[in-house]
Amino acid sequence: EAQYIACLSDKQLNEIKKTTLKINNIITRKAKSIDIYHADGKMEYGLSSSNTIILIDVVGTIDDNRFIYNGYHLSKQILRNYYLGSNLEKKVQKWVENNIPREEWSTPPNLPSNLIVLVSEYYKSICEYWIGKNIWHSNSLMNTIDELNYKYPKLVKI
Repeated sequence: EAQYIACLSDKQLNEIKKTTLKINNIITRKAKSIDIYHADGKMEYGLSSSNTIILIDVVGTIDDNRFIYNGYHLSKQILRNYYLGSNLEKKVQKWVENNIPREEWSTPPNLPSNLIVLVSEYYKSICEYWIGKNIWHSNSLMNTIDELNYKYPKLVKI
C-alpha cells in the first residue's frame, strides 16, 4: 500500500528496505553492545528532484526509536506516558473521528517544570551512556532513571 501511495518502483522500495535493514542492524548492534534492547524505530525517506531515494531525517535517536534498558523505556515514550494519564489520546482519537481540523484541537497542558528538568537530564544521561563519554557530567543513567521513577513512577517502567 505504501509503495502504491508513494508511487515507488519495486527497485526504489527494495532500496529503502535494504538501507533500512542496514541502518537498523547498526543501531541494534550498538545498543546490544551496551546492554540496551532496540525494540523498534522509524526512518523517513524522500525522493530527490532526480527521483533518487534519500534519507531525510536523523536515525538512531531516542526520538525515533524505542530502546529498553533493565525494564525501563529509553525513549520519548515517557512523555507519551505522561500525556496518556491526561486522556489526551482519547481526545485526539475523537477529534480525528469527527474530522475536527487540527488547528481547532485544544493544546495539551504544559509539562511540569520539574519533569522538563528531569527529562533533560534523562536525555543527557542516555546520550552519555550511548557514546561512553561524560560530556555534560550528568547523573549516571540508572540514577537518572531511579529519580524519574521515584517522582513519576508510571512514566519509565515498562
